[in-house]
Amino acid sequence: MHPVALVSSRPRGRPSEDKLARRADMWKRVRPELEARRYRGLTIKGLARACNLSPSALYHYFRSKEEFVLFPLSADSGYCERLAAPLHAVRDPGVRLRTAIGIAVSAHLDLSLASELAAEAGCLEQYRPYLLEKYDDGRQMFADLLRSAKPFLDASAADQIADRIVALIAGWYWSGRQGGSEAVIESVQTEIDALGWTAPELIENHAL
Repeated sequence: MHPVALVSSRPRGRPSEDKLARRADMWKRVRPELEARRYRGLTIKGLARACNLSPSALYHYFRSKEEFVLFPLSADSGYCERLAAPLHAVRDPGVRLRTAIGIAVSAHLDLSLASELAAEAGCLEQYRPYLLEKYDDGRQMFADLLRSAKPFLDASAADQIADRIVALIAGWYWSGRQGGSEAVIESVQTEIDALGWTAPELIENHAL
């Protein structure tokens, strides 16, 4: 192919998808270190060592400690979208809904940790709009999945239950994460399983 024909659709300045995927993998790999050492205890050298890279090689992916540590909060990272990608391969609406619960719990864990580290770095405020956007995205995702898996739900009921699901996940994290992630997944799944009722029973028993 002639070089002139190679026109990229990627916005100028945005890393390639391969590079973003590599960044996401590195962040996940170092996550236990981030949680243990917190922001002030981390260094570029330590992060590079945890990634089995030299500091100079790490700089190819992240220009600073802050950029590495707060990667999931970057609007360009596509972090949550990458976590949700497996949903596209799931055809059964009920299975999609159950799969989404685990994905949402994982995303909330990562975004919440990154938010805590951003607060320690003194820059959380600049990420609040993005966090609110992701919260709304999660709520909309569950509302859409509920309407697909439970077609007897009207839009208002689906929105209310989606709010409840997202609130359960967020509340579980900030209350201390009792029982581990399986506990909140089971709690949310129990709420969804109850939606096998008829529409009148649902409205009566789920006044959220």
